[in-house]
Amino acid sequence: MAKRNSDSDGESPHKKRQKITSNLTRQHSSTPTQNTQDLQQLLSFEQHTRPQVRQRILSFRKYLETIAYGEESEQRSIHRIILLEYLQSQTSQNDSDKPTLLADVVKIWQFACQENDENLYSSVAGVLALLLKTISSLIEFRESGNQLCKSLLQDDHVELFDKGLNASKTKEHLISSCLRLLTEIVLFDGGHSAHALFRQRQVTLKNFDIFLSMRKSAFEGGSKSHRKSWVRLDALRYLYANLRLQSPGAKMNLLAPRKILRAIFEDLPGDPPAEILGLIDALKKDVAADGKLTHSEKSRIFTNWVLGRLATLYNYADIVSISPGAVSVRNSVHIFLLSLCTSFGRGVLDPQAQSLPNITHIELTDFVERACDFRSDQTSQRKDQGKNRNQKLASFLQNLRPHADILQTDLILSVFRKAPDTILDYFDNRKSFSFDPKPTATFIGYSSFLLAIMQLPLSASAVTMMAKYDAPPLVSTVSEHLMPLLLDRKVTTRCLNQSVALIKYLSSRILIAALEKLDKVLLVCKSKGAAASELKSSLWKQFTSDLVTTFYSRLPDIKHVVTQFRSCPEETTLLREALTHLLALYHRCAPQMALDAKLDISLALASTVQGDLQGGGFQHLELDNVVEVACYSPGMQWWHKSEKIGLSLFTLLLKQQSKIAQVNCQDRQLTTLLEPVIKESQLLHCKESMLSLDVLILSLQRSDKWIPSSTVFEFLDNCILRLAKKPVHYFDLRCHILAKAGFEKKRTDTPIDLLSVTILEQWPYLVKSTDACSLTNAANWLVRYLELSKFRISKICDFKPDVGALEILSQVRDQLRNDVEEETCRVMLDKSLREPPELGLSLESALPASIGKERIVVEELSSDGEDQPEFSADLVSPDSPQEQDDHSVLSRWTREDVPDAIIDGTIEDLFLCLSSRTADIRQQAVAAVITFMGKLEASGYSEWRQTYVVAGELIETARGIVPDSPLPYVAGILAARLITAIADPLHPMYEKINTFLHRGSQWDVKKLPSYWLDKILMSPPTGDEAHHQEAEWLLDVLVDGLRTSRVWTLLTWGFILIEANQVPGFSTVPGLPCF
Repeated sequence: MAKRNSDSDGESPHKKRQKITSNLTRQHSSTPTQNTQDLQQLLSFEQHTRPQVRQRILSFRKYLETIAYGEESEQRSIHRIILLEYLQSQTSQNDSDKPTLLADVVKIWQFACQENDENLYSSVAGVLALLLKTISSLIEFRESGNQLCKSLLQDDHVELFDKGLNASKTKEHLISSCLRLLTEIVLFDGGHSAHALFRQRQVTLKNFDIFLSMRKSAFEGGSKSHRKSWVRLDALRYLYANLRLQSPGAKMNLLAPRKILRAIFEDLPGDPPAEILGLIDALKKDVAADGKLTHSEKSRIFTNWVLGRLATLYNYADIVSISPGAVSVRNSVHIFLLSLCTSFGRGVLDPQAQSLPNITHIELTDFVERACDFRSDQTSQRKDQGKNRNQKLASFLQNLRPHADILQTDLILSVFRKAPDTILDYFDNRKSFSFDPKPTATFIGYSSFLLAIMQLPLSASAVTMMAKYDAPPLVSTVSEHLMPLLLDRKVTTRCLNQSVALIKYLSSRILIAALEKLDKVLLVCKSKGAAASELKSSLWKQFTSDLVTTFYSRLPDIKHVVTQFRSCPEETTLLREALTHLLALYHRCAPQMALDAKLDISLALASTVQGDLQGGGFQHLELDNVVEVACYSPGMQWWHKSEKIGLSLFTLLLKQQSKIAQVNCQDRQLTTLLEPVIKESQLLHCKESMLSLDVLILSLQRSDKWIPSSTVFEFLDNCILRLAKKPVHYFDLRCHILAKAGFEKKRTDTPIDLLSVTILEQWPYLVKSTDACSLTNAANWLVRYLELSKFRISKICDFKPDVGALEILSQVRDQLRNDVEEETCRVMLDKSLREPPELGLSLESALPASIGKERIVVEELSSDGEDQPEFSADLVSPDSPQEQDDHSVLSRWTREDVPDAIIDGTIEDLFLCLSSRTADIRQQAVAAVITFMGKLEASGYSEWRQTYVVAGELIETARGIVPDSPLPYVAGILAARLITAIADPLHPMYEKINTFLHRGSQWDVKKLPSYWLDKILMSPPTGDEAHHQEAEWLLDVLVDGLRTSRVWTLLTWGFILIEANQVPGFSTVPGLPCF
């Protein structure tokens, strides 16, 4: 074949062709489409008009773009009507058995395919895709669009797709145009033609794996490459459409082939963020959550390799910005993997594990009821007993890097909570990391991960087995759940002896978590052995002994803990608290090992008590831990008076506790620890020793008008030491006092304790040896102590005043008064006896939260208190939720939509942060609620105005309260219930709530209960049958808001509960009194 002339390749012919095209374009664009005939003439095809065909197609494309993307106008409506009439006219002209809509356009496409005109071919496919996309949102075009899809999928027309789908990789414009057309066919009319398209899958899904693999390198060519659509992205959108609208069988036929999965996930991190998020959303909604797909079918899709490829997205960086407020790729894939790995029926978690008995945190007996028929401790039998049914999941977890990513740590912990059988398997196969203590980020991250595993509740780390037996489980299985195999004595000892404080702290916390779990297991074993028969009880005892021996062999010697505690600086409060906690657990759970400790705990206790405890709660926890160690130490000298300190350790603790009580009176750990010491020495009332100690501490509580002097503590210490040395003498003296008052000598419920008898004996000596100022201060304390003792007798002894006991206290008080000869002190003492002293704290907050099964609720003992109505103290403690240490809701609500945050209760938790005991949390809550109001206004929420008013009035109410004290819980609960009721216009309280919101911008918290009682109980309901619903709503607010004594006082003031008690069924509410 001869070569072309050189001038054929020059610029002149090329410019001449461009000039003709330009003329043709101007010619056709200058002819407007004013009716159906013009549109029909534009799309007509004849052989002699071949040079003008592509220009006509382009003109039709511009015509469609004015309809699809143009602004709403009269001209656009006219174009839409012309297009509808044209399509209807095309439908009426087809009288054959297989009608073809847009026959002229299809002929043009056939002509382009026959003549191998690639530009015309891609233009026709593109204009057909645009036509379907344009009319898909217009209901009047539905019939025409379905007919067009049907005609394109006919056997004689579907072959037209073969040219584009069978093209080489270099001709992306042909492939992309066909994929976009097929996508629009699937999506049109909710998948009306999806099944017909799948029947032609030999053509419509041809080379689909190749198209999914055709991607440009990540962000190749700068911004221009992103404006140009990749073939892979068009293929992915085609995949999303099929997953959404195809049948379950079609989905499996599409995704099951390995080459399809490899093409989708192999280079997934190279895709843009928007496409990755779209893929994850499609897999989540249309595959994982599809109930018509079985577990086995889903498991063929979510293989171990696919899970691994999804996990690579944890390292994905969102270089291309996405829309504001959208979820990042990391968070999206994390949520998706959490759903896959912790939900049954998603193809990953074995559904057979769902049949295992659930183990609750309260019923720990299930933990030790898993057993085997024989007592062999071989590794193979341990693996058979705790066989892992989730091999795919266990293999996937091995490839994660929890020490480097907190999201991966959260994923593994969530799997361990849902599938405890994977815990042993994880550590058995974890050979890639040696727990060698080094001050590196890897070791610190891995230590934190191990600590998180150790801190899982016992219910999540229990042994999961097939059957229940009465015999104990294998020792090795339980011990490895308590502490993984890699944590042996050698490793833990090396960690404790490191010079880096952070390594020692994490190691101590890991050992603390292991010992706490051991303590729980031993308690359960003890209860199981006590309830079993004699033979099975011996098995449980043997199991307990073997478990303790095995566990002790992996713990470091206590001498290493003591060494670290001695060398720990005082400023490292976190480490000191952890080491003292570890020492306390050694004495509680491993007493045999604690006997080897060479530690003078008396010096440590004195140093801790004398230290500055105002730095925070960790110093208080350290003090509690040291006191617990002292209680377990047999050689502890509680009653030894040190010359350097001047007080005994017991009195020194009382002095320190009187300061702590003013800061946090609800912390009773120290008084609980001192209970055995008090009972052994019989210092205070044995029957109510804990309450008597609280009364003693409260009597030493400083107030605005009185601060205990050193004379008070010296006198009290002198009485305590004398009582500890000669208890028999004071016991006989008490019997003499009781006999003189007419009581039986051996009566067990004596109204006074031995300490009161000792004070009665030593008081005259104090009067003679002390100056008037010190004696006045001591007399003030004595009056406080007697008044509180009187209150204890009248309120605690079965809640019935003991007249005889009160007479004895009166005699003691008179005798103490008569011993005072100094006139000023006598006058002061008489005045104090007539007027009860002011306490800086309510007695309710100082007394224990529970005495037996009853709770004591009393008013403050105040000299200037207002007259308050008296109520019965026979009140059962309501199981009201307490404030949590975790206040993550302050930031968590920002990640949720406004309606979801309101429905899920997130905003309720945010409102309740205004009632926190911590001032900093309350201030953050105020700022968060104000931010929520701004987000609410811009959210488009249907009831945003009323919700905005509720939040605004709550903030105005809280502004004057939260800087100094918490907002009463009843106000926060009420605000939460208001926004919940507002969300439902059919709620029976909807009308009354809106009336309430118009009363003012600020609430009077004291009047809130009485207002709603009046509007609900004393006023007619909004509906004929709404009275009981309104009453239930009110009771829910009152009961849920009754969480603190402050709210209790608020409700009892004005007889609120007496009025509420008139509601039928109120007396049956658990935990509330009946008046």
